[in-house]
Formats: sequence, C-alpha cells, structure tokens
Amino acid sequence: MNTQEEMQRKARFISVFLLLCAVACTASILNVIIGITKQTDLQAILPSINLVNGVDRTGYTYGFACAILIRQLAIIAALVLAFTIFWKIGKGLSPFTDVVSKRIRAIGTLLIVAATIAWPVGSLGAKLIWSDKISYPIIINLDWGTLVFGFIISSLASIFRYGCVLQQASDETL
Repeated sequence: MNTQEEMQRKARFISVFLLLCAVACTASILNVIIGITKQTDLQAILPSINLVNGVDRTGYTYGFACAILIRQLAIIAALVLAFTIFWKIGKGLSPFTDVVSKRIRAIGTLLIVAATIAWPVGSLGAKLIWSDKISYPIIINLDWGTLVFGFIISSLASIFRYGCVLQQASDETL
C-alpha cells in the first residue's frame, strides 16, 4: 500500500469517526430537548444544579441548558463540515482546494460564534420561554477555550488557502 492509499484510508476512518461524533452530539441534544419538554425542571438532565444552598436555581438551569444546546448545534455543524472534508480526501481529492479552505474557515467561524453567543442567546431564550422561573439578567459569558480554538482553526484555513495557491502554481507548471 503506497502513502497516498494509506492517507486515503486514514481520512475515511477519520470521516467515519467524525460522523459518529455528530450522531452522538445529536442524540445528546435530543435528550436535553426531551427533558426540557417533559420535565417541570431539569433535575433529571442536570442533577444537583437546581438547588444550591436551599435556593431554587431552576431558571439558571434552563439558561444553562439553552446555552449548551446552542453550542452543541454549532459543534454538530462543525463536525459535519469536517466529515465532508475528510470524506473527500478519503476519495482521493486534494486537501488543498478552495472548498476545503472555505470549510475549514467555516468551522472556525462556527466555533467563534458559538463561543460568543451561546450564553447571551441561551439566557435570553430561557428568559423569553420560562419568564416565570427566571429572574436573572441576560448572562454575558465567553467560552474562552472554544473561542481560542475557533481562532486557531480559522488561522489554519489561511494556511490551507496558501497551500491551494501553491497547488495551483504547481499544476500550472506541469
């Protein structure tokens, strides 16, 4: 087996793994949604969060659940984009194409957006849906790890874009 065939085999394996991760994330989102719609509180889904020192914090739990849902949706979209990248590489296509660099940038953008809007939008959504249970203001919070990771992925898109330019120059030389 030559190097290209080995890389294609690895890319197919990675694409299947990414697809399984997307399915698992989707299942976890469905679990939270079902729990929200069937429970009067989220104690079954997020135990030990609702009561803190005897104070009912159910409203905080709803905001937390909404923020998780928003972030998970962005992660699922990023996993699907990554799946398509590795699937195409597994089929023998070059990773240095405009489509791949745009998808990598889209993954980075999704992560940056998820890191910055998940808490404000989640808390606002919870406030609008469960106004009788929520008394806190809109929560402004950043997921710094996801934010930094999103910027790193976006930077990698520039490297792949440069690789695309080099690939085109090489193809024109031949």
